[in-house]
Amino acid sequence: MASWPPTFEENFELGTRGGYDSETDSEGILNFRHYSWLARYDTTIVGAIAPWRGAYCMEIVLGGDANDHTLIEAAVVANTKLSYDRFYFFLGKNFTATADDTLNIFERQSAAAVQGVIGLRITAATGAVEIGTGKVAPTAFATSLLQRGRWYCLELEVDVETGGTGKTTLYVDGTQVAQVTTITHIALTTSAIGVRNALSTTSGHMFFDCVVMDDNGTDASAGRAYPMSDRYPETVLVTQSTHLALGYSELLNVTLLPGAATNNVLKIYDTDVANTNDESNVCAILYNLTASEPPIDLADVPLTVKRGAFIQLAGTNPRALIHIGSSQGWGSHGRIRQHGYSRTAHNIATQ
Repeated sequence: MASWPPTFEENFELGTRGGYDSETDSEGILNFRHYSWLARYDTTIVGAIAPWRGAYCMEIVLGGDANDHTLIEAAVVANTKLSYDRFYFFLGKNFTATADDTLNIFERQSAAAVQGVIGLRITAATGAVEIGTGKVAPTAFATSLLQRGRWYCLELEVDVETGGTGKTTLYVDGTQVAQVTTITHIALTTSAIGVRNALSTTSGHMFFDCVVMDDNGTDASAGRAYPMSDRYPETVLVTQSTHLALGYSELLNVTLLPGAATNNVLKIYDTDVANTNDESNVCAILYNLTASEPPIDLADVPLTVKRGAFIQLAGTNPRALIHIGSSQGWGSHGRIRQHGYSRTAHNIATQ
């Protein structure tokens, strides 16, 4: 990201919708799945799925209804400003349709109407899935088809202009693939991630993870979020509470990067299900005493956890650098799936 902190960030690592304001899901097909649950999916049907990062991701399983299945967040962007929305997206191998269908998986909305989208178009006869962008629905599509069974980094840039000069731009894995121009917008008030306008004849799994939203309304340097350069780096910059290093793992160093307040706290829990109820499960605590204090390192390292490392951040704009050593569940999605399959399956009910 060109600036930090973003206006909104969510990784679903509490096994819930987290910071999202509300949810629309009357059929109960929107869930937040644990890596041990995902590891048991048939790779020939769904794909070799693990969260993009951490222990949880959002799942939607389409089939049999045409209702909305979305998370909603207030996300105000004024006229003449730019909004940037990035998330990771996995389309299951079983995504199919018996009738041609066009549906939205992300929307920027005003109080009155949709103002910018990322959407999919599936052709029933061939099974081809295209990804595109537009104002109310996708009208400009990437030249390359979307592949099933892999993660993509998707980013939507909306140039909000009421005078007919607005545009939406879609980036896939950091590269611009589609754009719609000469749009008349209304100032943005909310965002919606999930599925809207799908036909009941469309079915299959979808997964979402690592959402970041920002705009240049208050920060002239704000810009695109961009993809993460490394899915499993040895040193991770943590900007929100999250699971790292699942299973038996070693943390070689832990550094708190305090924000401009005196309330920053970092706690490490030995858990892979965000269980912060038992304070005796805390392995380490760091906190700052003065605003904008220099980085604070953990003295007692390396630190070993048995179940996993849940990094809890609290306070005003804290960040942390975590150096990960040996780990059962870090370094590749295959290792995470292998450990998840050997672990007792943990499921989170629909939130």
